[in-house]
Amino acid sequence: MFTEMQYVRGNIFRGTLAFLRRRITPINRIMKMRKPKDDPYQTAVITKSLAAHAGYPQRGQDNPLRRRIGTVQERELDVIQSPHVVYRLEDSALGAGSYGVDYRYPLLDIRLLQFCLNLPTEQKFKHGIARRMIRLATIGVLPEMVRTRSDKSRATVPTVHIRMVRDKDALIVKLETSQKSTQLGTYANLNPLIEYLGLLEAETQPDAGINANTVMRAIQLGIWLENNDMPAS
Repeated sequence: MFTEMQYVRGNIFRGTLAFLRRRITPINRIMKMRKPKDDPYQTAVITKSLAAHAGYPQRGQDNPLRRRIGTVQERELDVIQSPHVVYRLEDSALGAGSYGVDYRYPLLDIRLLQFCLNLPTEQKFKHGIARRMIRLATIGVLPEMVRTRSDKSRATVPTVHIRMVRDKDALIVKLETSQKSTQLGTYANLNPLIEYLGLLEAETQPDAGINANTVMRAIQLGIWLENNDMPAS
């Protein structure tokens, strides 16, 4: 039977590298960098002028969405109260409503939240294993590759990745068109996004500090600029 220690031995190296990349180089995450360079804005998605105007990356470092210290319970409460959760609720409700669907949120049932917040810490994280209670509960239910994976890439909506691969040529054209016809280039450096789409394959995605959400938000901004008659200056 698969044991926790087997999981730890099999994932410790990958998990350590991921931790170091997230913690030692936070600017890469904030600025959506691909690789550190002498001029970080060479590969950043947002432009240097927009970053300066918004006060990034310093503003993001000074005002983290989640605390980096505190008890597990305190940090979990931060996640529940995060502005990101509010955004997801509104975004999901609006998207579902456009298709006549009344979106519900069973995982935010107050009774479930209270139960999870009050669970002992070792039920949540032990021997380097996060989401421990879910992993234990799904032994024999999920394939081991799924049950023990340490990332969520393409897990939330798997079809998004496949659709992006299928439509990547059209998405590249849309980005290039918006760059020429709107002010999108004022706010976003589109070259990393276009390069990311060009390298996208069905079974893999480039390790570029960019994801599908970044690409789609840039395209949505371009469409908004077009609809609001904001041509390139």
